[in-house]
Parts: sequence; C-alpha cells; structure tokens
Amino acid sequence: MAPATIATYLPESMLIGIGPDLRIVDGQGNRQPFPTAAAFSYFFHEFAHYLHNISTVSGIAAFINTIELWRCFRSTVGAAGHGEGSAQLGHEHQDHLRRLMAYLIAARRNHTPTLSEIYSPQSLVVSTVRAETEVGGAGENLLTTLVCDAKVADRGGQAETLSIHLGTLELLEGAAWLLEKRTVSAVNPQEIASPPPIFPYHVAQAVAEYAAPGLSEDGVLACILASLQSSDAPAAFQETLAIARQAVQKGQDPVLTLRARAQVVIKENEQQLRSAFGALEKEFSGNGIMAVTVRQIIDTARLGFSKRRADPFFELEIIRKLGDRSLSIDALLSEMPCAVLQRNNGHPDQVGRDFLLSFRPNAETATADPESGLRVIHSIFDYINRHRRTDGLLPTREARTGPCPFYTCCALPLRQDQPAICEKTPWEAVDWPRWDEKAGGCWYATGVRITRPPT
Repeated sequence: MAPATIATYLPESMLIGIGPDLRIVDGQGNRQPFPTAAAFSYFFHEFAHYLHNISTVSGIAAFINTIELWRCFRSTVGAAGHGEGSAQLGHEHQDHLRRLMAYLIAARRNHTPTLSEIYSPQSLVVSTVRAETEVGGAGENLLTTLVCDAKVADRGGQAETLSIHLGTLELLEGAAWLLEKRTVSAVNPQEIASPPPIFPYHVAQAVAEYAAPGLSEDGVLACILASLQSSDAPAAFQETLAIARQAVQKGQDPVLTLRARAQVVIKENEQQLRSAFGALEKEFSGNGIMAVTVRQIIDTARLGFSKRRADPFFELEIIRKLGDRSLSIDALLSEMPCAVLQRNNGHPDQVGRDFLLSFRPNAETATADPESGLRVIHSIFDYINRHRRTDGLLPTREARTGPCPFYTCCALPLRQDQPAICEKTPWEAVDWPRWDEKAGGCWYATGVRITRPPT
C-alpha cells in the first residue's frame, strides 16, 4: 500500500507524487536506485493507477469526460475572462453538467465507512451484495455501486456489522494493491509487502470471497482488470465474478476464462474508442500546447489499448520482466511516460523545494521541459476543479483558494516576488503584467489563458 505520505497519483492530470521517504533522485535531482523492493512496489502501485488511467475504458472515459467538463466550464466564462457560474446556463445544459459532474465525482469517490465500534479493522466478511444505481440519466444507468452487508472485525475479535459500498475507486485500489504485492515478490522474494488498510484496498477481495468462493488472488485480480474495460466498472465486476465462479465450479482456470472474456470486450469497445480518439484529434488539431499534449495523451492511450488488445492483463508481464531485470522502470516510463513530482523535506513555502521529473525522451519535444504540456493540462484541471460543486460550477469570485499545484517546485519571478498569488489564487497569474512577452507566463497562467475562449 502506498500511503499519501509515501506516494500518490493524481488521476487525469497523470502525475505521480512521491514523498521524501521514497527518493528516486538525490538532492541535485540525479536518479538513484530504489533502496528496497517494497519502496519500488510503492512506486509501481501508483504507476499501476496511471496504466489504468490511460489503457482501460474506465480510465479513458474519465479523461474524456474531464475534457468535456473543460468545454462546459468555458461556456460559463464571461467577457472579463472569469467564470460566471453554471446558474446562468440553460436548463438542458445544466442537466448535462450535473450528470457529467455526478459521474466524475462518483468514479473517484472513496466509500470508506465511518466505524462506530472498532478503531482498526483487520478483517472484512461480506454476506450480501446488491447493485444500486449511483449515477443515472436519460433513462440509463451510467455508474453502479455494489452495496454489501458486511462484518468488520479488529485483531481482538471486536466486530461491527454495517453496510459498505464498492465503487470504481475500490476496484482501482484493489488492483493496485494486488499488483504491488506481486511486484515485491517478483523483485525480491525475501521481502513481504506490508498489508494496507481494509478500506479501500481489500473491499474488492472481500466481495469476491462472497460472490466467487474459492477464487484465488490471481482470479480476483483478473476479475478487477477485466471489469475496468467498462465505463461502469462495478457492474462489470459483478458480471466477471459470476464468470469466475462458474469457471471454478467447472474446474477451469478462471484467469484464462476471464482473459478470453476481456479480449472479447476490448474488441467490442475498440471502434468506439477509435471514434472518440479521432474526434479529440480533430478538435485539438492545432499547434498550441494543449492541442499537442492532448494528442500526446491520445497516442499513449492508443499504445496502452493496443497492449490490452494483445494481452488484457499485460501488467503481469511487466512485473515478470521487472522481476527478472529484462525491463527497467526507466525504460518502462520512457515507453509510457508519466510525470513525477519528487517531494523533499522542508517548509512548503521554500522556493524550489521539490523536483519535477520527466522520463519522456527529449527528442519527442521541442520544449525545455518534456512535460510542459502536461503541466498546463494539470493546471487547467486544477483551475476548473476549484469551481466545482456537486450540482454545478461556481463563479470564479467564489472559487476555492489554495496553492498552485507547482507551488513547491516553482522558482519563477511571480513565485518569488508575489507568492501570495501562487499560494492562494494562482489563476490571477494570467493577468500578472511582468511576464516576459516572448517566454510567456507560467503553466498555470497558460492554462487559464487557454481556458478563456476567444472573444
């Protein structure tokens, strides 16, 4: 398990953050090896989230819907360049926005329950499972939650009965944990992965133990990975568990059965994804930094999906190669680049405290930072998210304040001369008068400028 203090992943912005206790560079920013297999597995846990973001239908759908949220936000921007809130949109547009936001929120919601009788749960036993619609619209079910009656117990035997929920996030974390566990064993069989908290990491396994008795960990992982090839992963998980249960009862290998099933589903989804990618490429066909970066992301998603088509569970082959040293993490990151933020010790207000890392080959970009475009998209999504509420979009004057996502690693003149802007209202960077005309503004300023539609 990769606690937030050790490593994190920011979905759709495609950024892995690693804490000072997990260093992959020295104080000067030079690469250094992982100290242990467990440290390596923490990183791979987050890299697995990135893989699922750009190579599964569930992850790609979330990115495409986030781009749609950007389009919706732009329609609320007034002549002054600020969001005026979704309340001024027409009813049909507001309904569309509410469904879109409900899906995006639910797809990343952590359903960890509040326990009233025990403090540190050590086991989870599910006794019933039923599917409930979490997000619906236009007569269809967009996203499901599996609702379970369950018993949670601590090490001393104290137990509590309650209702728990399994959504997309519990599936993603369940897969990442099982892959992390495999990684430790592959890289160093003498090390044992430290078990993570029950919630959200073991919920999928507990549901599988109820719905498909006798299913191995490999089978559970196969069920999760197959279900992520649906934009409604929880509903698909229930279906894959039924397939796995039948395979176990017939004495068949559930992993092989699910691999074949996943290949069929991937083939069924291929044309729809091709159309979606083509539409995005047509929309973002220019030479601007956002257009170029969206096309880069699409290229990576195509590569990831082609790997899925060849092997729906290709993560397992990656781990095998990492274990026998026929593949290095640097080579893997070069092929499927994910930006990395190395957090360092020190006060957050320290200018340039943290390092931004890129594994993208420099030949692929004309900019000094190979990930500049991704940083701009990260800023755009951060800017829009500050306007989000459950039923719509706030005007910019009511947007949530807080530091720029690059506050701890930036040393530009604005960050040094007027840090209050960067710390509280980074969108105001777009109007800072002292930017060099040729060099342009910072990533956040560029993102806000792009988001303002042409007059």
